[in-house]
Amino acid sequence: MDCLLIYTIDIDNIAVVFDPRNRTCPKTNIKQVFNNTPSVSQSPTLSTLLWRTYTRELSEVFTVDNLFPNYNFNFNNRMFVVSTMEWWPFIIKERRGNKTTYSGICYDLLKELSTSLNFSFQLIEPPDQEWGIMKDGRWTGLIGQLARSEVDLVVAAITVSNARETVMDFSFPYFYDSTGIFLRKPDAGLQKWYTLLAPFTWQVLLCICGVLVFTSVFLYLIERLNPYYERKNQMRKRFQLDSALWYLLGALLAHGGVQVPPTLASRVIIGCWWLFCIVSTATYSGNLIAFLTVTKDKLPFETLEGMLQQDTYKWGIMGGSVAETLFQNSSIDTYQHIWRKLLEFYRYDPDVLDPSQTSHLQKVLQGDYAVITDRSVLAAWSKYACNISLLPEKFFPNHYALGLPNNSPYLDMFTSQMIQIYESGLLQIWKQRWWPKTSYCAGSLQTHADAVDLLSLQSAFYIIAIGLFLALCVLVCEVIRVRYKCCIGGIH
Repeated sequence: MDCLLIYTIDIDNIAVVFDPRNRTCPKTNIKQVFNNTPSVSQSPTLSTLLWRTYTRELSEVFTVDNLFPNYNFNFNNRMFVVSTMEWWPFIIKERRGNKTTYSGICYDLLKELSTSLNFSFQLIEPPDQEWGIMKDGRWTGLIGQLARSEVDLVVAAITVSNARETVMDFSFPYFYDSTGIFLRKPDAGLQKWYTLLAPFTWQVLLCICGVLVFTSVFLYLIERLNPYYERKNQMRKRFQLDSALWYLLGALLAHGGVQVPPTLASRVIIGCWWLFCIVSTATYSGNLIAFLTVTKDKLPFETLEGMLQQDTYKWGIMGGSVAETLFQNSSIDTYQHIWRKLLEFYRYDPDVLDPSQTSHLQKVLQGDYAVITDRSVLAAWSKYACNISLLPEKFFPNHYALGLPNNSPYLDMFTSQMIQIYESGLLQIWKQRWWPKTSYCAGSLQTHADAVDLLSLQSAFYIIAIGLFLALCVLVCEVIRVRYKCCIGGIH
């Protein structure tokens, strides 16, 4: 019976152990084997284990240089089963007839790794189409496939997290991102009905009205208490309350009044009021021009706290993503409140936890809905960028990396190769290739002045309509009052 040599790598001295099934084969070293010493058979056969098409087989070697043929060829074209999932532009999935093709940043990265590390790959997707969370005691999606050793590698836009680190290993990150909130931009036309009031906040408008009433009453009292009119016997020229009110209102509207009070005290009040009107009207006019010519989209909220304080918008999360786990397990009150409200939405609308980008995009475009997901999703929704707003608040910083089995012996190999790719600038080249080019919404780069449309001036027409209605009501009241006095006079 021939001796099967089982050996371990030692550059200086390779120890050889003969087949334990044949106990007559003693231990020796590689020099003795090739010197054909008496300690081994006359025709020693050395074999090494190589990966073939479907399995590993022993291949004979006859020189020391051929003992380890895999050493300079990495994985020697080994077939890796790689799991992935569509997330534009990292993995772009296209169907051409019955064939499915993949492309994107992650696919280019995988091809580069397969070339440099000498392996082939087969792409598959998780049956549940989830990224991977702990559910009912087991991991779902991509992470579950890796944890159950169903795949050799995960190449997708998966986020590094502590919970996932317990069942898998991550390579050096290739992309850095953070979580954000997306919602549809509010319709600017819905806000134009109060354009004439928009330049000032309601607090400023309330103060102006209060100052107008107070100053009118104060001017009337000054006129009543001033002895000037009694001395000059000009009681009829004294300002009455309605006269004072209409005069100050006319000055506020840059119209002024015909009669100027003759007393010095009243003129001091009028002079100060004019200065107040100059500042107020100049500020109002400048802001009004800006509101009429520039469309300003005011978001309904800008933070997670603001989202919780309103009742109009619902929100959702990509189902099976790391964001779901972070909100569910967070100890921060705001995040806990968001998760509880999300579960309430889920009872009536299960799509708020749908793992599909398309489902959340449709709900965002319909309005009154916000989705919490990675900010990189804006690249996939670039076609609708003019209709979607990304809130400025950033939370949950995350990194994308390759996934390997837990305690993988290939981790250092993949990490070293990822660092080389990162330092070479290939990731930036791939990003420029697949990332959508910067687009501008209609009117964002206009340098000419647009005509003011009717929608922007609708508030002015509302004021005229309100004035006509009030005048009609006052006329009716005056007619009723006159007829009532006539009837009373006729009776008496």
